[in-house]
Amino acid sequence: MDLESLRKETAKGLCANPEQYAGLIEHMRKISKDPDTINAQMLAEDFEAQNIRLRVNPHFSNAGLIENMCDGGIYYYLKSWSIIHNSTTTPFITSDNPICSIEYPDSDNPTIMHTNMYVPLTPRLAILIHIPCMPDPALNESIIWDLFPKTEGIEKLNSTIIKFADNLVIANIEADWIKSMVDKFKDHQEHFCEQVVMTGTDEGGNYQIIQKRFNV
Repeated sequence: MDLESLRKETAKGLCANPEQYAGLIEHMRKISKDPDTINAQMLAEDFEAQNIRLRVNPHFSNAGLIENMCDGGIYYYLKSWSIIHNSTTTPFITSDNPICSIEYPDSDNPTIMHTNMYVPLTPRLAILIHIPCMPDPALNESIIWDLFPKTEGIEKLNSTIIKFADNLVIANIEADWIKSMVDKFKDHQEHFCEQVVMTGTDEGGNYQIIQKRFNV
C-alpha cells in the first residue's frame, strides 16, 4: 500500500472504527501541546485534509518486519523449509538486517519465480523458507529438505545478505573476498527504494509535504 492510500484508509478508519486507532490517538495526545483537543474525528479531518504528513522510516520498517516474524511464526512454520548445510570453504555472512527475500526459478518452469525467506544462523547453517507463488493445498504441513550448495550458491546467498544490510555486514573471519563483495554490492541495496509521488504544502503553508512510495 502506498502512502496516499494509507492516508485515506486511516482517515476512514478513524471515523468508522476509532477504537482500532486507540494507540495512534494516544500517541498524538502525548506529543500535542493541547492533548484534550485530540480525538478520532479531529485526526480523521486532518488526515483527510493532508494536514498530517506520513513518512516511512526504512530502518524502523526493517526492525518491525523482524519483530513481526514471531507473530507470523505459524505461517512460516507451515511452509516448506530447507536447512542449508555449508560444507564449502566459504562461510555464510550475516548483517544487521539478516532476514532476506530471495527468488529462485521453479524447477519445472523456469519462467515462474518463487520467493524464499533466507536467514543465516551460523557460518555453516542457514534456513530457506519457501513461499511458492502458486500454493499447493496438499502442503499443509512443514516439509524440510537438506541442501548442500556449491560455492556459487553460497556466494549468491552472501551477496543477498549484503544487498539487504542496513549498516553492518558481519562475518566470523576477515577476508579480502568479503571486502570485495561489500564494495561490489553496497550500492545495490534491495531492502527498500523510494519514489517521490507528490510534493506540496499544507493549507497554511507551514509544512512541506513530500509523498513517497516505498517498495521492497
